[in-house]
Amino acid sequence: MEVEEGGEESEFAGEEEDIRVDPAEFLTMIVKGKAIHVLIDTGSTHNFLDYNTARKLGCLLTAITPFGVSVADGKKVQSNYMCKGLTWKMQGVTFDSDMLILPIGGCNMVLGIQWLITLGDIMWNFKKLKMEFHIMGRKMSLRDSQPPVTKLVQQQGMNKLLSQPSELCMISVGKFQDALSPVRASLFSLEGTGQYEEDEELQLILQNYQDLFATPTDLPPSRVHDHKITQKEGTSPINIRPYRYPTIQKDEIEKLVREMLDSGVISHISSDTSTITIMDTF
Repeated sequence: MEVEEGGEESEFAGEEEDIRVDPAEFLTMIVKGKAIHVLIDTGSTHNFLDYNTARKLGCLLTAITPFGVSVADGKKVQSNYMCKGLTWKMQGVTFDSDMLILPIGGCNMVLGIQWLITLGDIMWNFKKLKMEFHIMGRKMSLRDSQPPVTKLVQQQGMNKLLSQPSELCMISVGKFQDALSPVRASLFSLEGTGQYEEDEELQLILQNYQDLFATPTDLPPSRVHDHKITQKEGTSPINIRPYRYPTIQKDEIEKLVREMLDSGVISHISSDTSTITIMDTF
């Protein structure tokens, strides 16, 4: 970013220079007890603070003579406010500088040449996005914020994650074709239009066999062959304790039984020889 002089009283008037070195560095620092995302940009002649960030931090804004600011895409925006003497902390060291207020959006703060010239000698490594300088008798090393690393999660690990109260943002599922093939995964967004093309043959089949898809209301018809479990002669009826289910499974089983009783899929049959009620199922 570059600042164009907007009036004689401007203390930010300066020569316009194109000394941009890409890529710029992003890092995180503490301002008024809150962590913010900062861009160190050698192509910016001045320091800038995002307008919404300034409001959230409760910064005192001072009206100034409007300045025209040339941004990277060639457009010009106007700055009407300044935050004087904003202090922030990095690695235990406190810094302060004046900030022009702009609706930045991409980050919270931009530190340009206005701040960099106060540091003295700086050693840069743009391949590693690293800068080092000495201040107040100590050496400071700043690195670019590293992006989160994408990892593959096995099924066991995924089951463990899903069993915990956590928030799942995105899953990309892929298939391994062989040990050397890369994982090819795609994310799709499916939207239903509510309109479907009807297949005449399919609709005819559904109409002819619609009774198969109806909710059962009674027991199925008797069959020619009745499948039953035969017991050896002299064997007493099976009498074992019922299975013990966890509370969640027991509640679900009782719910399913009630639904089947209400729909007539199963029914109660009382035995004449005992008070035990059994279920007649198909």
